[in-house]
Amino acid sequence: MIDLVFDKEKLTKLLKSFHTLTGMRIVIFDKNQEEVASWPEQDGYFCRLVQSSRMGKACCKSSNEAAFRHCENDDSLYTYHCHAGLIESMISLKHENALIGYIMYGQISNEKMTIEQCKKFQQILSNSLLQKDEVNRAIETILIKNDDEVLAASHILLVLGKYAIQEK
Repeated sequence: MIDLVFDKEKLTKLLKSFHTLTGMRIVIFDKNQEEVASWPEQDGYFCRLVQSSRMGKACCKSSNEAAFRHCENDDSLYTYHCHAGLIESMISLKHENALIGYIMYGQISNEKMTIEQCKKFQQILSNSLLQKDEVNRAIETILIKNDDEVLAASHILLVLGKYAIQEK
């Protein structure tokens, strides 16, 4: 089995560049689904608030695990909505058909965000003991990207994945 080995300084510079271009968080996971590098290093404010409750954290973990399972069996880019309704994309990193890791980006919404989605976000966060103004502030911090921007970021992610494999 091949393990994911990387030059952390070089990888972090690349992740920062992706984030600078897109504004999106990007994460590299090893084959055991453990985070090995990310930029920014923390989840966005909305996601941190969702994960501040035991239930929210469990739902996020379950959503990620479903994406990992999908990517283990499919080499193409997988774009999906997490349990909280945010858009994320993931691709597996494989070398000679052996899984070595994953790349994920997202924690965004698209410009077609509806009032119903906003209400869903409000409901997810209001299940915790947060003040209404804090909930509204968290919703306002969600990065909005249109479909073309999401697609462009996906293309960059695919190239990043191929680069990571080529650099071993």
